[in-house]
Amino acid sequence: MPESTADGPAKLSTRRSAPLLFWVGVGLLALNLRIGVASIPPILPELKSRLGLTTTSESILVALPVVCFGVVSSIAAVATRRFGEERVLGTAMAGVAIGLSIRALWPTGLLFLGTVVMAGSIALANVLLASLIKRREPHRAGLLIGVYLVALSGGASVASAVTVPLFNAAHGSVHTTLGIWALPAVLALVVWAPQLRHRTIPSIGRRQRLGLVHQPLAWQVTSFMGLQSCCYYSVVSWLPTMIRHRGSSATAAGIDVAMLSIGSVIGSFTTPTFAVDLRHHQKLVAPIMVVCILGIGGLLFAPLGFEIPLALLLGTGQGAALALALLFVIARSPNPAAAASLSAMSQGIGYSFAATGPLAVGLVHVVSRSWTWAFGVVLFLSVAEWISAWFAARPITLEILEHAGA
Repeated sequence: MPESTADGPAKLSTRRSAPLLFWVGVGLLALNLRIGVASIPPILPELKSRLGLTTTSESILVALPVVCFGVVSSIAAVATRRFGEERVLGTAMAGVAIGLSIRALWPTGLLFLGTVVMAGSIALANVLLASLIKRREPHRAGLLIGVYLVALSGGASVASAVTVPLFNAAHGSVHTTLGIWALPAVLALVVWAPQLRHRTIPSIGRRQRLGLVHQPLAWQVTSFMGLQSCCYYSVVSWLPTMIRHRGSSATAAGIDVAMLSIGSVIGSFTTPTFAVDLRHHQKLVAPIMVVCILGIGGLLFAPLGFEIPLALLLGTGQGAALALALLFVIARSPNPAAAASLSAMSQGIGYSFAATGPLAVGLVHVVSRSWTWAFGVVLFLSVAEWISAWFAARPITLEILEHAGA
């Protein structure tokens, strides 16, 4: 049974499996990391009426995945040290398939439980994929991160665009509409199966993990991860409802969210190319954040008919911001073990904070009865995101305490 630690990334990864199979496996894993989340908002009004959801439970449903991301992310490192990264990722994908299946079998009773299982499993993969990429393909990490992000955004795009037509084709069957998204997770698990014979265990010491808490750079990366996630999930959760409130149809709203994801593919794939040189990271921050702010403002105030190009613009900015957040984890870490620790910290704390975004937007809308005020929250958070990105983009790396325990 092949086993390794973080101390020998490149040579071991070459012997263990064909690089192409690993790349395809990573792509399919990433494809499933947003499908279960993005397939709910386009039909949220229909779910609310058919399942008898209240406004409060509706807000909880859209925020629940991000809450799970924050809570479960903290256990990823512990699970990895016990079972190995490849096996934890395989278990996570099985959990995604199971969660999506059980919430489709009995939506009335298991919608929330299935969402918890699905989102908790996604959280494990969210944390581990970036560090595994740095360990297995250190010299092509930027390109593989691009593949990972394109697949992630592509999955969200397909789910957003197809959910409403699928719902209509299934004659309003919630079971079929929710359950069909378990199939890509099953496919990913099958393709990832050859990796399960390996057991990569990163050597992350207790002193090293605690050292991150005392380093401002770690908190700056974490802040940016949390703020960009907060803005992204706030927009994905409530944009379809806001668009429909302005007069668009359910199908048009789904297409708008799909354009958001297509833009995310563009931004996430192109950003790693420009971010190869660590000295250029700060130069990327301003244009990316300006694009995000213009996109949000345009969707709020531009006349109907401009949603598609504005959603594409906003998605491009948000995809680029996500790429930067993941690249910061790799670029600010001196080794794969540090990347795993920083990934767990930034996503555990970051997603816990990000869960407040959809809840805050929903609450402000209920109180003010205005989407302008509700999405004004996202604009405010985008400015804070800009500030944290500027600090996280500095060309420096974390300091790791010497003699960290294995």
